[in-house]
Amino acid sequence: MRTEIEHQEKKDIVEGFQKASFEKKNISSLFKDAGKILQEAVKEIEDASGREELSFEEAAQIIRKYIEKIRPVFSALYMNSFGKIIRAYQMLIYSDVVDEFGYDPKFEDFIKPIFKFLYEKWWRVEVEGGENIPPKGRILLVANHSGTLPFDGAMIKYYMREVHPAHRDVRPLAENFVYYLPFAGTIMNRVGGVRACQENAQILLMRDEAVIVFPEGVKGIVKPFYMRYKLQRFGRGGFVKLAIRTRSPILPVGVVGAEEIYPIIFKIDSLGKLFNLPTFPIVLNMLLLGPFGFIPFPSKWYIKFGKIIDVTEYPPEAAEDDILVNQISQEVRHRIEDIISELLSKRKSIWRG
Repeated sequence: MRTEIEHQEKKDIVEGFQKASFEKKNISSLFKDAGKILQEAVKEIEDASGREELSFEEAAQIIRKYIEKIRPVFSALYMNSFGKIIRAYQMLIYSDVVDEFGYDPKFEDFIKPIFKFLYEKWWRVEVEGGENIPPKGRILLVANHSGTLPFDGAMIKYYMREVHPAHRDVRPLAENFVYYLPFAGTIMNRVGGVRACQENAQILLMRDEAVIVFPEGVKGIVKPFYMRYKLQRFGRGGFVKLAIRTRSPILPVGVVGAEEIYPIIFKIDSLGKLFNLPTFPIVLNMLLLGPFGFIPFPSKWYIKFGKIIDVTEYPPEAAEDDILVNQISQEVRHRIEDIISELLSKRKSIWRG
């Protein structure tokens, strides 16, 4: 398997892009060019893993080859889109159409092509159980959490808003540490995320909105790779109390594929504390892709929405019944575990599914 670009081939690629008159292209077409090249990387990884399952090192070699092909696009993007970058920054900081949590549908539409590419081309997400999503009314989605960064919530949100026939929006509850990352908290708010707390979630559910929670919290997204798809502790049942108090049905959701996008090798807690983070994970991407270590691996994703668990039969005061809360929490946990086991049993390859 050839994974390096020869000198002449690299020269031809650069000359080809130079002849393409980048100055006449807009930022959208440049992203499309980059997307097409990255799709070629995904196809080569899929084809190669069809013969024999690729290691992360082999997949990284293929990605590095296509990064070389895409460098001219990045250069043109930098040279020709400075004004658009300033506009995006202004929208991020100064938008005047946000709700009280900072949600800005205009900004979300602005960056939607990125999520569309990730959903359709990079991770090739397949969804089951969409018929279990109610077309309207309050609903509390409860999902497993993984991937170092909260892309699992982003993909669930993209499916519900853009693909599912009801085109429902869903508000993910984000962990506090996100708001200590540069721009991440603001971006999270702009695309509909809300700081995780009972009060915020209750406001949204009482408006009959859809809300997604990740009971594993930070423990889920920073667990080491050898613990992938092993659910972490579900806290103290806060999501169950929330569902009972707001009379919101619970919808279990299982996600497979996100564990492989940023495999965590080890964590440095002391370094994380310097940045007010729970920890600082060292992911395999950093070692194999160098300065492009921010690029997630193109694993094949599956999302399944389970059957609704109806808790509306309980009065609001039942939220104080610790035994009942624990029983419902365990039932939700077991359903998510069953979904994950089912999806994993069907998956033959990390890259092809």
